[in-house]
Amino acid sequence: MTKEISATAWVILGCFGIFIILINLSLWTAWRKKDTTEGEWLQRFTQGIRSPWSKEDAQLKELSTRINDLKQGSTENLPADKKSNE
Repeated sequence: MTKEISATAWVILGCFGIFIILINLSLWTAWRKKDTTEGEWLQRFTQGIRSPWSKEDAQLKELSTRINDLKQGSTENLPADKKSNE
Protein backbone atom coordinates (compact mmCIF):
# COMPACT_ATOMS: atom_id res chain seq x y z
CA MET A 1 0.00 0.00 0.00
CA THR A 2 1.36 3.38 -1.01
CA LYS A 3 0.41 6.55 0.73
CA GLU A 4 -0.52 9.69 -1.14
CA ILE A 5 1.67 12.71 -0.51
CA SER A 6 -0.32 15.58 0.95
CA ALA A 7 -0.42 19.06 -0.55
CA THR A 8 1.63 20.42 2.35
CA ALA A 9 4.38 17.89 1.68
CA TRP A 10 4.45 18.92 -2.01
CA VAL A 11 4.78 22.57 -1.01
CA ILE A 12 7.63 21.73 1.36
CA LEU A 13 9.37 19.65 -1.32
CA GLY A 14 8.92 22.45 -3.84
CA CYS A 15 10.37 25.03 -1.48
CA PHE A 16 13.30 22.75 -0.75
CA GLY A 17 13.91 22.24 -4.48
CA ILE A 18 13.79 26.00 -5.14
CA PHE A 19 16.21 26.54 -2.24
CA ILE A 20 18.69 24.03 -3.71
CA ILE A 21 18.41 25.62 -7.17
CA LEU A 22 19.00 29.11 -5.75
CA ILE A 23 22.08 27.96 -3.85
CA ASN A 24 23.49 26.38 -6.99
CA LEU A 25 22.79 29.50 -9.06
CA SER A 26 24.47 31.75 -6.51
CA LEU A 27 27.52 29.50 -6.36
CA TRP A 28 27.71 29.38 -10.15
CA THR A 29 27.44 33.17 -10.38
CA ALA A 30 30.16 33.62 -7.76
CA TRP A 31 32.37 31.16 -9.63
CA ARG A 32 31.94 33.06 -12.91
CA LYS A 33 32.88 36.38 -11.30
CA LYS A 34 36.28 35.23 -10.09
CA ASP A 35 38.02 38.24 -11.63
CA THR A 36 36.92 40.50 -8.77
CA THR A 37 38.93 40.38 -5.60
CA GLU A 38 37.54 38.14 -2.92
CA GLY A 39 37.24 40.84 -0.29
CA GLU A 40 35.70 43.44 -2.60
CA TRP A 41 32.10 42.36 -2.09
CA LEU A 42 32.66 42.12 1.66
CA GLN A 43 34.20 45.59 1.71
CA ARG A 44 31.24 47.05 -0.23
CA PHE A 45 28.84 45.26 2.11
CA THR A 46 30.48 46.53 5.30
CA GLN A 47 30.77 50.05 3.87
CA GLY A 48 27.08 49.94 3.02
CA ILE A 49 26.24 48.78 6.55
CA ARG A 50 28.38 51.51 8.16
CA SER A 51 27.02 54.36 6.06
CA PRO A 52 23.96 53.29 4.11
CA TRP A 53 23.27 56.82 2.83
CA SER A 54 26.80 57.79 1.82
CA LYS A 55 25.83 58.42 -1.82
CA GLU A 56 22.90 60.56 -0.78
CA ASP A 57 25.07 62.45 1.72
CA ALA A 58 27.62 63.24 -1.01
CA GLN A 59 24.87 64.48 -3.31
CA LEU A 60 23.37 66.64 -0.54
CA LYS A 61 26.80 68.08 0.22
CA GLU A 62 27.30 68.97 -3.45
CA LEU A 63 23.83 70.54 -3.55
CA SER A 64 24.60 72.57 -0.44
CA THR A 65 27.87 73.78 -1.97
CA ARG A 66 26.12 74.80 -5.18
CA ILE A 67 23.40 76.64 -3.29
CA ASN A 68 25.97 78.54 -1.24
CA ASP A 69 27.82 79.43 -4.44
CA LEU A 70 24.60 80.70 -6.00
CA LYS A 71 23.78 82.76 -2.92
CA GLN A 72 27.22 84.37 -3.12
CA GLY A 73 26.88 84.96 -6.88
CA SER A 74 29.74 82.66 -7.79
CA THR A 75 29.58 80.63 -11.00
CA GLU A 76 32.92 78.82 -10.60
CA ASN A 77 31.48 75.45 -9.65
CA LEU A 78 28.54 75.47 -12.05
CA PRO A 79 28.60 73.16 -15.08
CA ALA A 80 29.71 74.74 -18.38
CA ASP A 81 26.19 74.76 -19.87
CA LYS A 82 24.87 76.75 -16.89
CA LYS A 83 27.65 79.35 -17.19
CA SER A 84 26.89 80.02 -20.83
CA ASN A 85 23.24 80.81 -20.06
CA GLU A 86 24.15 83.75 -17.87
